[in-house]
Amino acid sequence: GGSLRLAVDDGLLRVDSREVRTEAGTITAGGEIGLIAARSGTLRLAARGDSLTALRPVFFPDDAALTDEARPGLGGRLAFDATAEGSLAAGFGLRGTLRLDDALFARTRADAAGLDFDAGGLRIDSTGLRTDSLRLRLAAHGDSVRFGRQLLYRIDAGLQYAAPAGSLHASAGGPGGRAYRLRGQLEHFAEGLRIELAELGIDVGTGHWSLAGPARLTASAHHLDIADFRLVAAGDTGVIDATGRLAWGDVPMPPATMASADPAARVPLAGIPLPGDSLTVPAPPPDTLAFRLSLRRVAIGDFLSIVQEEAAAHGQLDGSVEVSGTSRSPRINAELSLDEVASGDVRLDRVETRFDYSDQLLLARFTARRAGRPVLAGEGRIPLDLGFRAMDERRLARPLGFSIWADGLPAAVVTAAIGGFRDVRGTVDGTIVVGGTA
Repeated sequence: GGSLRLAVDDGLLRVDSREVRTEAGTITAGGEIGLIAARSGTLRLAARGDSLTALRPVFFPDDAALTDEARPGLGGRLAFDATAEGSLAAGFGLRGTLRLDDALFARTRADAAGLDFDAGGLRIDSTGLRTDSLRLRLAAHGDSVRFGRQLLYRIDAGLQYAAPAGSLHASAGGPGGRAYRLRGQLEHFAEGLRIELAELGIDVGTGHWSLAGPARLTASAHHLDIADFRLVAAGDTGVIDATGRLAWGDVPMPPATMASADPAARVPLAGIPLPGDSLTVPAPPPDTLAFRLSLRRVAIGDFLSIVQEEAAAHGQLDGSVEVSGTSRSPRINAELSLDEVASGDVRLDRVETRFDYSDQLLLARFTARRAGRPVLAGEGRIPLDLGFRAMDERRLARPLGFSIWADGLPAAVVTAAIGGFRDVRGTVDGTIVVGGTA
């Protein structure tokens, strides 16, 4: 119960110091802040919560139909304090702290987490909140953070920003010598954000990965451009290269340009110059995809260790993934091979896969070899819409078909995929052919 009393007086918004009690905790506010350029003040806000479970309808409004096991978790204790100073019209600052203890959100737990923030250069006008003069400092930390079965002892992250540029850093450490580092610069521009990564380090077990040099990322609401991203394992034993553009969503198309005042941009037809303005050289459509990922001697156990307490599989991955076309109609071609595969009791010499997708049809085939000969192979045609945009259903009501063939395949390969089996012996032989409509 309780209420907050607001009043506008002589260019100030006044809030009487009151305490409001809710199921989630208490909120206290008091003070004043300027509404016009000539008036300023100080407004304080505090919130305390002993059980965040009461906020479940706010964060997860649609989980009532889920079973208890499937429901995302929410819990912990909260303490929030903030102070706003200045005038909404002329400029104001906002600083404060957020603390969480025994926090649970979805599948992530933390013994403790916190955020310190200090923002300045904010103001409100007829267009809304203005941040073109924003100054911002953020410092976040987490202690004993667990994502599923992965534990990190400590996470620290920070951001320093003075419009339009700033810097960011993050680090984390976990058991078994796991360590992660990130450091870079960022710049805001009208359409999005540019980030130059100076450092990206991943230490997991015996794997030590780092950037070969600065990498550049440019992001907007509908696309991401990646340049000079090369992640290298210590001793040059593995390399990951990524470059190009990814686009997603319903990308707005610019209107066609039919004229140009720049003579250099004029396009003659059949070598005959046109008088006056003519068609301009078109830029690539904004929904164009042109991305390539290259993998050489990548130890998959290193990267599985990022999300698993112990890597469930080991092997050396080589290959490439190329994405072209448009966000609505992409073309995806992937060719990958995994050598010296080991997962539990399973041992395979080599697994080769190829995927080709275009025109809403995925073609896939794979071969697994053991003791120098094929023991498992398969191929299929699956109708899907893999457009880079949100949709309710990606399966298409069109004919599909796939077949899988096994000859001397260790039964442990099959049971490892199913789970719940131990000390499995024997081999699998046979063919499975499936056809129909998705």
